[in-house]
Amino acid sequence: MPELWIKHPVSVKARVTPELKKRMASEVQESMKRLDIEVGQLDFQAKRAQFEAEKQNAPPVLQKQLEVEKQKRLEKRSELVGRLRDIARLEDGTEINQGTVEALSQAEPGTDWDRLYSTEIVLEDGRVVEIRSGK
Repeated sequence: MPELWIKHPVSVKARVTPELKKRMASEVQESMKRLDIEVGQLDFQAKRAQFEAEKQNAPPVLQKQLEVEKQKRLEKRSELVGRLRDIARLEDGTEINQGTVEALSQAEPGTDWDRLYSTEIVLEDGRVVEIRSGK
């Protein structure tokens, strides 16, 4: 009987635990710190650009560009604050999507294709606790 190995996506889910929430919040806070540093650097560059423009009697073109970049980062930071709130609201035990990975599975005549493509891996604190096939 002929058989093939099929590469297919597998959904990865994580069960919410206090440890997962802590890790997710920490990642968001690190991103916020990086954005804060970038905003500070942009402020410094804008002040410098303003000084140079005034010194040369030129319009503050660079300063406006830097302000646009600063606003982008402040918007991103605001999104991250919202994400922190969402993380805090997650209920322990619920499952959240963590993405997908590729898997190899053996297929042969009679293989349930829908079951193959609906496989999920469930993680809890970084450990596989369940592999589900079919819905």
